Amino acid sequence: MFNLIYLFSILRIIGVSPNNTYAARRVFLAPFLYSEECQTIIDMANVAAERNAHRGRLRLLWNDDDNDNHNSTATMPTEEERKEAELVLKAPVGWKKERHSSYPTTDLNVVDDLEKGDRNYLKGLLDARLSPLLERVFGVSRDSIRAYDMFIVRYDGEGQQSLRKHTDSSHISFNILLNDDFIGGGTRYHNRADDTSTDVTPNAGQILLHSARIHHEGLPTISGTRYIFVGFMSIDRKNPLTGEPSSLSWRSSWLSFPWLTVTIAEALSKTDGSSRSSSSPSQAGEARGGSASSTTLFSNNTYWNDFLVKLFHLLQVIADLASSHDVTVLVNETDHDAYIDALNVGYDERGKDLGKSAWFDGQLIEPGFNGLSGHG
Repeated sequence: MFNLIYLFSILRIIGVSPNNTYAARRVFLAPFLYSEECQTIIDMANVAAERNAHRGRLRLLWNDDDNDNHNSTATMPTEEERKEAELVLKAPVGWKKERHSSYPTTDLNVVDDLEKGDRNYLKGLLDARLSPLLERVFGVSRDSIRAYDMFIVRYDGEGQQSLRKHTDSSHISFNILLNDDFIGGGTRYHNRADDTSTDVTPNAGQILLHSARIHHEGLPTISGTRYIFVGFMSIDRKNPLTGEPSSLSWRSSWLSFPWLTVTIAEALSKTDGSSRSSSSPSQAGEARGGSASSTTLFSNNTYWNDFLVKLFHLLQVIADLASSHDVTVLVNETDHDAYIDALNVGYDERGKDLGKSAWFDGQLIEPGFNGLSGHG
């Protein structure tokens, strides 16, 4: 009798949030950028790569015996900085190659590599188009949305062609295809429940949006260069920097198994300070580049940590089984520009009065169960 009550309670909780039954393992496809905006972002990335290359050359040309030729406020590059410069000057020149340690991509980070004007341009697009999309699909409030990491990736037929199967260390992930003058590419999404997969090949300017807990991989770019704009989104109950509560509902947080799974993984990662991979719940997906704090409420409680590990695996299995693994096309491609036009008008009329998402504040911060970052 007790087991039946226990099972009914779990099923009831699953049904409370559409994130458990509908969005947990579903991939959503929608228009996001006009074609000229895609090219603008590619141009931003190439200019940023040129700046990185210039800085790298200056570091390698530094001569400690000729300091008079340098600005008095400049300092001699460290050995680590020299190695970074050497790596950045390898093809493709100016692009970072090892920023994500477990699953490295050839990329540029929006915060670290793009200039303020470029970030402001992207902020306008994200405020007008990504915030309402996340609200509608996942039921999360704008003031709970924080970009843990945003970056521009390139795959080359003669360079890095693909990315092996992984999960992302965030709550929600997106990628936007920026061009179509290449052969190959696309994303393969894996269903852990029945060991099947689905390949998705968006058109330039379309966004792929999904829970970060879905196993996926980047398919090989055979020739040419494929550019994508990628984001790992954290959904916060509290602002991890100020401690102020967001408007995030219980349905979209504690009663959402995908959200709870990631929250448990983040709490567990703080118990040992380890970097992340997809091998264990305390290393819940692609390494995102930050170092985890070793301080947590549960760091010295072996029994509690063991319970969290078991709960992590249970929630992941439930989400794998309870949710469809379909691809949902939210807007027909024939309405690509008209849909974006409507989003822009809606943002101009009312969006600027709504709460703001944090696109550039709180990068690489992993809150624990208390909703705070552990950084003070």
